[in-house]
Amino acid sequence: MAVALALIAPLVPVERSSAVDGVGGGASFDSQSTYPYVAGITSEIPLEFFVQNLGDGPVEIGMGGETPAGISYIPFEENVVLPSGAVTNYRFAVQVGSETPPGEYQLVPTIRPQIILDSEGGSTYIPGIAGQLVARVVGASADVTIRARNFYTGTPVNGTLSLFYADTPTLPVRIAETEEPVLQTKVVPGNYIAKFDVAGLQTVEQEFFIEEGENREIVIEVKGLQFTLASAQPITDRDGNIVGADLVAVVRNDLTRIEKPVSLEVDISRNGNLVENLVLAQFPELAEGVTQQRFNYAPDGGFQGGLWEFQFKLVSADFVLEAPEVDSFEVPSFFEANFWTILTVLAFLVLIALALPRRFWIWLLAKRRKKKEEEEELEKSV
Repeated sequence: MAVALALIAPLVPVERSSAVDGVGGGASFDSQSTYPYVAGITSEIPLEFFVQNLGDGPVEIGMGGETPAGISYIPFEENVVLPSGAVTNYRFAVQVGSETPPGEYQLVPTIRPQIILDSEGGSTYIPGIAGQLVARVVGASADVTIRARNFYTGTPVNGTLSLFYADTPTLPVRIAETEEPVLQTKVVPGNYIAKFDVAGLQTVEQEFFIEEGENREIVIEVKGLQFTLASAQPITDRDGNIVGADLVAVVRNDLTRIEKPVSLEVDISRNGNLVENLVLAQFPELAEGVTQQRFNYAPDGGFQGGLWEFQFKLVSADFVLEAPEVDSFEVPSFFEANFWTILTVLAFLVLIALALPRRFWIWLLAKRRKKKEEEEELEKSV
């Protein structure tokens, strides 16, 4: 819950003050949320405010709020300027240094615009926003590793892994997150929730308790939606030239039927530049089980030389699921593809030149010399 503040410029004689539009919004965390830190190591937890400029002109916002020794607010970006009516997620971290002793610390981070002084000597105050939280520094620790894998194959699955701390008077708070298949971190003893999710598609959670000194591995079994094959193989003609690409996509849906339109697409790039977005198929809904599509692709103008890459993805209004690997192949340039032909022609021309009699070259040089002398005489006469 956010708390509105009115910030007054310090040490300025106030002849008059006037309220103006400032910034509005709120914190991403509930008031009095408790965040855990292991004593003796420097660590930080990312947080954010939702901020909107309520004024008629641009405003520069910054981080504020006092902190105890060893604890600081680290903004992800300095000098953030919001135009009138603009909104942003202002991200920052609460950092606890290794020198901070165990204990619970009340913190009130604030988002405030820069103070503007009235031209007549008075002060103008601009309302800001703030949040209240508790930094719990604990002199005990444990280690946790979180993995997400397919229930059927045991292979890693793509998505977001998050770790939430549950020993707080509010809703559980997120303390770590990654897009990688493994999340490893040091934590304080207590109750936690490990979470795997694909935005707009599925969420799997697992609660656990970890004791002091424990090294715990949490495996989240996911019956999910994944690409089991995403392939792009070159098609060549009798001369070995690449004239097409055989695109094959296989998707396995271990969720329930997805009752909304879904399209199977490929982003095709050459040398890192997008050539086109190709829609392989469109489905009114995606059934359970295996869905596969195959397509022979040839770009307008043919395959020019360079690295061709194919990013397969499943797209709906609520989610985008990309294949874990980007398939690719190299197309040789015209010179590379015809190197031996060009070399053969050059060698043939050299042999012809060497086969001509010597008197032919003498005659050719004399003719060129005579032509040059005639051109010089013509220039003199002009």
